[in-house]
Order: sequence, then C-alpha cells, then structure tokens
Amino acid sequence: MASSLRDSAMKSMATAAAAVGISRTESEDTETTETNALEEMSDVFPKLTYQQRVIGFGICFGVGYLITFTSFKFFITLVEGKPLPFVCVYTLGNVLSLLSSTFLCGPSKQISNMFHEKRKWTTITYLSTIALTLIIAFIPGIEKIIRLIILVLLLIAQMCSSLWYSLSYLPFARRGVIKFVKNNFGDFV
Repeated sequence: MASSLRDSAMKSMATAAAAVGISRTESEDTETTETNALEEMSDVFPKLTYQQRVIGFGICFGVGYLITFTSFKFFITLVEGKPLPFVCVYTLGNVLSLLSSTFLCGPSKQISNMFHEKRKWTTITYLSTIALTLIIAFIPGIEKIIRLIILVLLLIAQMCSSLWYSLSYLPFARRGVIKFVKNNFGDFV
C-alpha cells in the first residue's frame, strides 16, 4: 500500500515537473533526479529538494488564493468608496499565486514560461490589469461611482485573465473551455 502510494506520488511529481519544463525519467534514482532538477533550476532556493519545492509551490499557491478569496470580506468597503483594503489584499493574493511556480522552476524559467507564445498576451493582460487596478485605487479625486465601475471591470478582467493563464498550463483546457462556451452560449458569443 505504502509502495503504491509512493509510486503514485512520484508519478504525480514527474507529471508536475514535466508541466513546468523540468525533464525527469523514471529510471533516475532520487538523488540523481534531485541533482538534475537543481542544476536546471535557478539558485534562488538552492538547498531545497524537489519534494520541498512542490510543497512550497502548493503552500504558496494555496495561501495566495486563500488571500484572494479572503479579500472579498473587504468588498463592502470597495462599494463604499474605500477601495484600498480590497484591492491591496486581492492583488497580494493574485501575485503570490502567480509567483508560486517560481518554487518549481526558478524565476528565469517562470518568466520564460509566462511569456511563451501561447500565454504571452494573457500574461500581459493579467499583469496590466493588476497594475491598473492598483493605479486606479490609489489615484485621488476620481468620483466614487466611476472608480467602482472601473475597478469592478478591471477585477473581472483580472479574474478572467488569471483563469485563462492557468488553463494554458493544462493540456487541451483552453480548447475545452472554448468548445463549452460555443456549445452552450454560441448564440450569444
């Protein structure tokens, strides 16, 4: 039982490694695999094992989205015309989740992955909406209702681009979403 659980975990980690561009073969033993992974990754976390990197990714990703969802307790303050608490917490959660894969592949590979041809425009949209959300929240003198409308539209665009960005890492996920939308909302799109 424990052996099959370990094999299953190792297979899952190999799949995750392949998804972020780290090549692993099943014939490599653990020590060789960790050495190869460390050679391919940035020196930001040089003493972490591959398993520690996966755990770091999971925790960072989970905490990031937990912070993002927690930010909605400040949504009323956004509607009341005080956007900073909501916008800052929401953005912090998104940035933390976005940077979580740095544990797996390092910062240079992360940036390379983000600006890969198939996700370049999604990344630009995502980062732009994050920046514009912060800028609009901090600019004084904007009428409350105008600020609220702009921020809500930017937050919706940020959510959509975050989802589309995440789907770009899953094989055929974007195609599946497009097919679903066309089949169910084809008359409206």
